[in-house]
Amino acid sequence: QYEEAQKELDQAIRMDATNLQAWELMMKVAQMSGNARLAKSSMRALLSRDPNHFMRFQNDGVEQYMKGDLENAYLTFREGLRRRRDPSLLNNLAQVTMDLGRDLREGLALVNEANRRKPGDGTILTTRGEILIRLGRFTEARRDLEAAYRLRGNHPNVLLLLADCQRQTGAHEELRETLLTLREMKDTLDPKQKARLAAIAAALQNQPSAPGPSAEN
Repeated sequence: QYEEAQKELDQAIRMDATNLQAWELMMKVAQMSGNARLAKSSMRALLSRDPNHFMRFQNDGVEQYMKGDLENAYLTFREGLRRRRDPSLLNNLAQVTMDLGRDLREGLALVNEANRRKPGDGTILTTRGEILIRLGRFTEARRDLEAAYRLRGNHPNVLLLLADCQRQTGAHEELRETLLTLREMKDTLDPKQKARLAAIAAALQNQPSAPGPSAEN
């Protein structure tokens, strides 16, 4: 799939090397396919034609975020949005807004706009689900996270957020199934994810059982 897309974009670029849209799409293909070399060359081509292209701010912001520099990532994503209201930028700014503990209503507005611009995206639905959890809107969050699960499959963060929603809404049977799936993939979880899994499992275990039928006199 990615190879075919790359071939078509290669042809478009050979016909017109100034075609920014083709370079943008090539950059996205490179990112989705994990082709770091192609991503680097595509970014270099984009910036040689537009030094302040929005993808520069997207990439720089992600790099800052991964290093734990959330404040600068926040500023970088905001600067990128001045160039284009790109769904990925909107989603990333919503995520870092939440992670910084800022106004969740701002984060929700950003991710809602991202969803309007790119409906049915699993990553965007995951971000919105997490924000809705923090707002205590568990039924809405669960709906988003179930949709994200259908799109992204056994993604650890989606499953952990879904498990939290299932616990909060009392869906204990579904929660047990989700926890079983997470335990089966435990070796792929990082330490923080393992701690979250243990905390959710402990909360379920400590949940009071429903009272049985009372004896008649």
